[in-house]
Amino acid sequence: MTLATNIIIQGLVLVFTGGAPSPSAPSFIQFMAVGRVGGFPVIAVLWLVLIALVTIALSKTAFGRHLYAVGGSAAVAEHSGVPVARTIILTYVISGATAAIAGMLLTGYSRQAYLGMGDSSCSLLSPR
Repeated sequence: MTLATNIIIQGLVLVFTGGAPSPSAPSFIQFMAVGRVGGFPVIAVLWLVLIALVTIALSKTAFGRHLYAVGGSAAVAEHSGVPVARTIILTYVISGATAAIAGMLLTGYSRQAYLGMGDSSCSLLSPR
């Protein structure tokens, strides 16, 4: 499913761009990846905000308690009234969203956008 979705999205990108590669990533994405605000890297500020949000979500919300319960034992959590399926699905959605953000930041860091981003043959990711 993932491979098929990837091929479909690559085809849509080629259709909408006419096959022309994008010479550079959008300036906002570049700023988020390599920019600075007040001498601090924007990406470091982004990480600090993300750490704070995750810490609060895990310690102060029902979702955080449910996540810990499901992680401990899904069967026990189910018997305790925790919506296990919903918790797992929401966790995968959050994981996918953070992976998408990481992909956009990689695009900004490399300052270019092309279909092969993230492939093992990508020169940005291969050891030098």
